[in-house]
Amino acid sequence: MSRLLIQAMRLNCSRDRAKITSPNLFIKTLKTLGILQTECELILTRSLKILIPAVVVLSGCLGTHPVTPTRYYLLNPVEYDSPLVPAGSVAPLSVEIAALHLPQYLEKPQIVTRTSRNRLVMDEYRQWGGNLRKNMMRVLSQNLSRLLDTAHVAMVPFRPPVPSDFRIEAEVMRFEADEKGRPWLTVHWRLSRGADGRTLATEVTVLKGPDPGESYSMEEIVSGMEWLWGEFAAILGREILARGNAR
Repeated sequence: MSRLLIQAMRLNCSRDRAKITSPNLFIKTLKTLGILQTECELILTRSLKILIPAVVVLSGCLGTHPVTPTRYYLLNPVEYDSPLVPAGSVAPLSVEIAALHLPQYLEKPQIVTRTSRNRLVMDEYRQWGGNLRKNMMRVLSQNLSRLLDTAHVAMVPFRPPVPSDFRIEAEVMRFEADEKGRPWLTVHWRLSRGADGRTLATEVTVLKGPDPGESYSMEEIVSGMEWLWGEFAAILGREILARGNAR
């Protein structure tokens, strides 16, 4: 009988999906297939008249349930008070950002916070507006261009036609806020000469943002991360200028 009942429902739906809310038409279909017995027809009819409207009301309630919106964030170039190189004071330097690596837990759309030494939390409703590594690469390029007053900043996979004066490789080891909302940045980086690849400097830079206090928002966290990434660019810029005789 269950197989015949399913057949009846399919027949009824195939005629007109909107008519499934009509118990009388459904009963008529069951009669056509010879499924219902006279003695149980009344019971089933009453049950369907109660059940079908209840399902319609329930589906309507579920459809209007509020949904938490997902918010998206981006890092942007820093507006420095003044460049490291005054405009037009020296011949433009050329820099290549050859590599930028992130740990696997940062290669995700969710924004990560560290709630303890060994625990990470990924926010499903606070996400990056694109690939974080590519976003950081573009921003680093723009920050260095502003700081060094040069348009000759290339980044992978776009290699310059001739070797750059300087070549940067960086591996981000940490880039997230802690349980207090304070952002941290740890980067292992290497600066080399573009012509022959000779290493000029290799360091690990650790930076932390200001304590946001008891109440903070994701907007403030991302702004703090943006500031840290800008400070890292300034460190690289000063190192490049200090090694200017390596050109």
